Amino acid sequence: MKKLQTALIAWGPLGVLILSFIESIGIPNPGGTDWVLLYLAAQVPTQAYWIALLATVGSVAGSMVFLEATRKGGEKFLRKYTSSGRGAKFRGWFLRYGLVTVFI
Repeated sequence: MKKLQTALIAWGPLGVLILSFIESIGIPNPGGTDWVLLYLAAQVPTQAYWIALLATVGSVAGSMVFLEATRKGGEKFLRKYTSSGRGAKFRGWFLRYGLVTVFI
């Protein structure tokens, strides 16, 4: 992971974009995208806003990929455990009453 992080720092703003995307899809980054962002912004202050924008874009894109993956897996899991019995009853309540069902 250290070699990858070093390579991405060398790539500059594009590396921050890739690193923030990787972190947001659920692969942990022990070095932290924030530190790479701060390091590059300190090295080239004129590009600090550009680097921050790319980090944000990478994070949003990675989060969207992660959301879709968990949504697909969650639907499979939900169908498996709510097709009959008590799970089906709870799902019916939830579809009828919404989030209030969780609080009750």
